[in-house]
Amino acid sequence: MMAVLATTTTVTTVSIPAIAAPSQPQPLTITGQLDVASTADGKESPIDADVYIYPKPKGKGTVAPLGHAKAASDGTFSLTAPSSELAKLGAAKDNGGWHHFMVVAYTADQVGLSVLSRRLEATQWRARGESALTASPNVPISVKVTQKAAPPAEGTPAAETLRQTQTTQITGASGPLLASSDVVARYPDIKTAIARVQSSFNLQAKLVYGQQADTEFEYGLKHEGADWTISGTITVSNSLGTSISGQINGNVAKRYQSDFDFVDKIYCTGQIPVCMYGREAERWKGGLYAQDEAHYNPPWTPNEKCYEYPTTMSDDGISTTAASNVKIAAAASVNGLSIGAKSGYSDNVKIIWQVVDKTKLGYSYCFQSKGGVPWTEGGEIYAITGK
Repeated sequence: MMAVLATTTTVTTVSIPAIAAPSQPQPLTITGQLDVASTADGKESPIDADVYIYPKPKGKGTVAPLGHAKAASDGTFSLTAPSSELAKLGAAKDNGGWHHFMVVAYTADQVGLSVLSRRLEATQWRARGESALTASPNVPISVKVTQKAAPPAEGTPAAETLRQTQTTQITGASGPLLASSDVVARYPDIKTAIARVQSSFNLQAKLVYGQQADTEFEYGLKHEGADWTISGTITVSNSLGTSISGQINGNVAKRYQSDFDFVDKIYCTGQIPVCMYGREAERWKGGLYAQDEAHYNPPWTPNEKCYEYPTTMSDDGISTTAASNVKIAAAASVNGLSIGAKSGYSDNVKIIWQVVDKTKLGYSYCFQSKGGVPWTEGGEIYAITGK
């Protein structure tokens, strides 16, 4: 008789942790002021306007608003794009996390548009402030609302773009649509000023514009039959995988330029039939070019101020990641339009000063901001002078 072996089965329960849902971006709130044209008799009247925020279309297409608000009677507004809508935008990895938005305001018979960029870091939105990237994205904007209905001529690219706002259906759209054309004009390799660098006695100064661009450009806008105006800003932050750098020695100053591509596109609003040309910086191409600049001489005696605000150079020198933060008013000329630019406020742009003759490390140096205010980390460099 065959023996039967008793067996025991042990069941082990393994606890599998739940997969966390991806975090959504925080809501994005934009505040600002509408500049609405006066009535025909020149009288001011309470403003009655609706304000919408849209994702800036990346190519030809039509988008629905992300959020809406009613402006106050004095033209101030605050509108919020909710997390659920912002989560659909993706990560903007090809532009360093910077997303582009368009704010459109409508009165009963006029429309205005302004462009802005905000950077998404994890779930937090950041804006470019006056001295750094700030965790608060509420840097107020201004929207000029002056354009009346002006349907474009039939058979033109503008007419085709406007037609998109009338024929496109977007499920759940909570306001008028905004349409964009393909690129209608290209301006490649426009030399653009990215920084002003100044050195001094016994110093060398090195500009490093990192592997990833970091420049905020003014945005050009033009209505049919009108002149170009500036209406907002757009940040370019694409990566080339390599950095560029330039170095100066002694008591000299240079303005550095690099190449950027610009394009023209057409944008049309749906509630009031208006089409506008937008001239915008598209991407960084690389290259570095130096131009001589006048060395800034501050309106004070260097010895006097250096005694008052000394900065002793260490062996490693001094560096700042915000030395080029001032807006250069005429940074680029694009087919006759002068466009300002502002670079910096991140590790992608820095200037490093080092002592040439290290036997003279006892020297102090003055770093001065505009107006003679003592320089602090992050301040714009107007003068650097040895004692």
